[in-house]
Amino acid sequence: MARVEKNLTHLIGPMARHLIKNAGQRSNTAAEFRSHLLALIPAKADQENFLKACGDIFSTIEIPAPASAPNLAPVAAPVTPAGSAFVWEPSVLDRARKDLAHHIGPMAKLLVDRAAAKTKTPEALYEMLAGEIHSPAEREKFQKSAPR
Repeated sequence: MARVEKNLTHLIGPMARHLIKNAGQRSNTAAEFRSHLLALIPAKADQENFLKACGDIFSTIEIPAPASAPNLAPVAAPVTPAGSAFVWEPSVLDRARKDLAHHIGPMAKLLVDRAAAKTKTPEALYEMLAGEIHSPAEREKFQKSAPR
């Protein structure tokens, strides 16, 4: 796992450790784990280099079942037909970024932007984002902080 973290850190920075942990908790198989990690690397060439650098490690990784974290699908970039996107108040998204960053750090900006494209109410936004917080108590606290 150290080799995966080292190679991913080289590509995406110090958040790699948290993202690997998150991907592990959302994955049931090594293939899912690999897919979650590859989704974090935007450039195809970097994805290929990451896989080469990791070698056959993904065939030997065993993913433990998460104790309390929900099994969530990876957050993917939305596909929205032109003209049908919901327009958020910037203050709501800024607050969500700040609230989530308190729990998971700088990846909050990216995750809020992706979740905002899929939701239309602050409650739904915060509910979707809460899945990124591993502690049940902190997750509940985050959801209750949603603007009403």
